[in-house]
Amino acid sequence: MGRRGARAGAAAVLVAGSFALSGCGGAPAASERVVRWRVEGATARLRYVAPPTALRPSPVSVAAPGARLTGASIEAIMTDMSMPPVRLVLRPAGDGTYQGRLLLTMGGPWLYVVTLRFGDRVAVRRVRVWAEG
Repeated sequence: MGRRGARAGAAAVLVAGSFALSGCGGAPAASERVVRWRVEGATARLRYVAPPTALRPSPVSVAAPGARLTGASIEAIMTDMSMPPVRLVLRPAGDGTYQGRLLLTMGGPWLYVVTLRFGDRVAVRRVRVWAEG
């Protein structure tokens, strides 16, 4: 192999190495996380992508089969910075499920404050989430 071939091989190794170091191609795939809790005589479910990625809309949904769920919202609070929360009012999707897409503004620790409405009653659940950034 001549000099030109050796240089091309070294460049390929450098490029491949930089992708490996930056996490491209080697990052773990996101998966769905489900959090369950009892509320209003039913089992409520929060479904979200874990880990969510900052600046990419991430699907979230809540349901409480068997309960009269009349509304749902999520407030995402970054726990280690003083910044305004991200608020999302979830939309009805049928069968007592409410869903939406949550856009976190940066990676790091977040607290999802899930609010479920049952007519004039409200139930709140807090869930800690780590977002990739």
